[in-house]
Amino acid sequence: MHKHLQFDSLCDRIRAAYSSLGHHMSWSFLYTSQSTLHSSQQLLFIGLNPGGKEGEKYTETPSCKDGNDYLRGDWDQKKWKKGKAPLQVQVQKLFTKIATSMAASIPYQAMMDASLAANYVPFRSSRWASLGNKELTLDFARKLWSEILDYVQPRAIICIAYVAYDEIKTILQSKDFQVVGSEDRKTIGWGNATYCLTELSDGERTVILVRLPHLSTYKVFSSTKCEIEIKKLIDKIASVLDADAF
Repeated sequence: MHKHLQFDSLCDRIRAAYSSLGHHMSWSFLYTSQSTLHSSQQLLFIGLNPGGKEGEKYTETPSCKDGNDYLRGDWDQKKWKKGKAPLQVQVQKLFTKIATSMAASIPYQAMMDASLAANYVPFRSSRWASLGNKELTLDFARKLWSEILDYVQPRAIICIAYVAYDEIKTILQSKDFQVVGSEDRKTIGWGNATYCLTELSDGERTVILVRLPHLSTYKVFSSTKCEIEIKKLIDKIASVLDADAF
C-alpha cells in the first residue's frame, strides 16, 4: 500500500491528462473534501463522470471544500434549489437509508460529508457517449484508481453505471481480490433495471461492491416498488461499516 498519496500530485496528473487527451469541458474529481481521501476511509461512492452542457463555462474542481457536493452543491440555479437536483436527492436518500440502518444510527449528512465521493473519469461531458478518446481516457482512469485503491481501502464501494462498476471490479481483481460466491445481479423493481451486489476478498480484507442503475434516470430510492431489493442492498452495506468512522 502507498504510505502517502499526494492529492496535489493526483490533480496535476488529471490536469495534464485533460490536456493531452483533448477534453474540453473542464474536470471534476472529488465530490467531497480532500480530507476524505484517507487510508481508513470505509465508504466510497463513485459516479462515472461529471455531466454538463456544451457551450457552458466550467472550472476545474479538484474537490469540494464545503462538504459533499451531492448534499450541498448548487448544480443548476435556474432549475433546482441547492442540493435539490434529482441525482442529489437520490444520493441523499441512499445515504439516509444506510445511516439509519446501521447498528448505531448517525445523521446521514455527517455520513455523506465523511465518506469519499468521486468520479471514476474526472473529465466532464454532456453525455458519456460524447466523451472523446475513451480508450486512452479509461486507461488513464484505471491507473489513477489503481493507485488510489492501494491507499484507500474501503469496506464498501457504491458505483452508479456499469462502466465504473466493471472498472473497479477489474482493478480489485488485479490486486488479488476474488469474488466470494457469485455476483448477485437482480432486477431492482424498476422495469428491467438491475443492480449488482458482489463480495470480493483477498484473504485478508473483504470489499462489498455495489452497482446501482444510474440514479439520474432511475429514481429507485423514491419508488415503493424497489423497497425489497433496496433493503437487501442497504443492510449488506450497513453491516460492514462502523458508525465511528463517520
